[in-house]
Formats: sequence, structure tokens, C-alpha cells
Amino acid sequence: MQLNLGLMAPSLYGNRTSIVWAIQLATMQKPCNIEFTVSARRPLEAGRNDIVRRFLESDGDYLLFIDSDVIAPSKGIMMLWEQKDNFDIVSGLYFKKGNKHSPVAYDDRALIDGVEKWHILPKWDGKSCVPVECVGLGFCLIPRRIFEAVSKPYFKFELGDDVGFNEVYQPMGEDMYFFKKVRELDFTIGCHTGCQCTHVRDDAMVHNMKYVN
Repeated sequence: MQLNLGLMAPSLYGNRTSIVWAIQLATMQKPCNIEFTVSARRPLEAGRNDIVRRFLESDGDYLLFIDSDVIAPSKGIMMLWEQKDNFDIVSGLYFKKGNKHSPVAYDDRALIDGVEKWHILPKWDGKSCVPVECVGLGFCLIPRRIFEAVSKPYFKFELGDDVGFNEVYQPMGEDMYFFKKVRELDFTIGCHTGCQCTHVRDDAMVHNMKYVN
């Protein structure tokens, strides 16, 4: 069994990362042999697609996306790994960098005024792995068979003029595009609410389990 770690540098922050992120990654518990695949390609979806392409050329069984602005707990990889038989895809829980710090996890989608929008995960217990419709890809475990089933491109940023924002339903980018395809194929997605990650921005670290929408 081989786990590939797909390391992404989000385009907003260039190629920078932090020493805290690097140390945490180096000391994290890992379940099996690992291979690193790094991409700083722009835009972000191009980097993710490039990592998947190289992953599929390898002998890897699972790909774990770890973004360079997401710091996972020391047992984070093991926490997701232990859930891989319960969900097809498993993600940690982290929070947006904006003022509200809402979770990057969505439990439903609906048409509002003819526009499909996604509903933010409203509550969690900080222990369970819960079913969701969409999560962020910043710390996300995906098996090879998913990419073999999903059509290309796997990731694509689509944000048209008809996509609106409000307090409950909010759009996302390339991860939403990917998970919409995943759900159409009836794969299951889990968000491990006990695997809470820190989302790093230039002036702060966002780690907030008390968000209420």
C-alpha cells in the first residue's frame, strides 16, 4: 500500500510556507510508505490536476492533498486513514480565512432563484466523521479509483456572474467542481470533525470550532 502526499502551494500566497507547517508534516504519523508530489503551478486548479496526473503515473493507492496553508494535527493522516473504509473520500475540517471563519464543509445544495448554491455544515461534535456533499481539498484523502472514475478535468474553477453569495449558501472554486462530479457518481464524502486543521493566512491562524451560522 502506498500513500502519495500531494503538496499544494495556494496561488494567493505564492510558493511560501511556514516552518511550523514543515515541522508538523515531517513529524505526522503515517500509515504506510509515502511519496511526495509537489506543485506550485498556477492557477490552483492546474496545480491540482498536475498532481493527479503524476499520482496516476505512480504506484500510489491513495492521494492526500495537503495545502501549504493548512496545518493538520499530528495524528491527522491516521485519523483520515482510519475512515477510508467508511467513506470513499475523507477530509479534515478547517475554516475560511474571512472574518466569519465558517467551515469549509457543505452538507447540502439547493437551487435558489435558479442558481445552485451550497449549504454550510451547520454543526458538528468535534469527534465524528460526518457525511457531507462537499469539502475543501486542503487536507483530503482520495483513493486512486475516484480519479479513474471521474472525467477530466478533475478540477476547474467556475464562478460565473450568476453565482451569488449570502449568509447561508456560498459558492466555492475548483473543489466544488470536483465534488459535484464525485456526487453524481454516488461516491460518499466524509468530513472528520475531530481532525481540525489550522488555516494559515499572512496575519493569523484560523482555528475555530465555535462557529455558528
